[in-house]
Amino acid sequence: SRYRLGVRREQSFNARVNGCSLGGVDLYYVNFGSTEVDVASAALADRFGIVIPLAGAMRLRYGSRELDVVAGSSAMIVSPGAGFHMRWSDGFASLTVRIPRSEFAPVLRSLVPRADAADLSFAPLIDRPASLLSIRGALQVLHEAVARAGTAENVPSSLAARVREQLVTTLMMMQPNVLSDRLCQPDERAGRGAIREALDLIEAEAGAIGTIAELADRVGVTTRSLQSGFQREVGDSPATYLHNVRLSR
Repeated sequence: SRYRLGVRREQSFNARVNGCSLGGVDLYYVNFGSTEVDVASAALADRFGIVIPLAGAMRLRYGSRELDVVAGSSAMIVSPGAGFHMRWSDGFASLTVRIPRSEFAPVLRSLVPRADAADLSFAPLIDRPASLLSIRGALQVLHEAVARAGTAENVPSSLAARVREQLVTTLMMMQPNVLSDRLCQPDERAGRGAIREALDLIEAEAGAIGTIAELADRVGVTTRSLQSGFQREVGDSPATYLHNVRLSR
């Protein structure tokens, strides 16, 4: 995304930015020193942006809303599709996070059948104490993984995937969004028709099926529903059934 930075007062500009990227999820510490700045951004392209103030305050203009975000009591999240403007106070410092929309797709496939990550958007103001604590905790896990490995590149891919999934799941659960009401609905029972369709897909495309979550998404049920349906109708898990079909080929 393109940003425009304006220094509002004639003072020394002393910017400090430290960051790392874990599989596409970017985490930055940002501090522009003792000066007031305006930051204007075009709409984020297929990613979500989070700013958690560590010191100072900011005024966010996002769509038709203006919000005050203050260190220790609130944070913000912007969704793809709309530009925004931030006015940062003297001494403002923050954690800034960028998460690709694609990171939400596998979580949604597991939790909400037929949900499309392209439709996902969040309420912009994060002001519930429990939400702030949970999101900062998930970011601390990400930071700890990088710190222990020495660099982000050294974090094992399986661990990196778990850390990113934890962050995404925390956001989905703790911050109001357009899918909040659907997250905690009881699993729909995967009927025989869905199981039969999944079996046919495995027989026809065993080598092309990437994950069980993708298979569940194609037949319109959650991963958990597909797994329980397979145990009920087939007497085995879908992963085991797929593995056996591949071996037999």
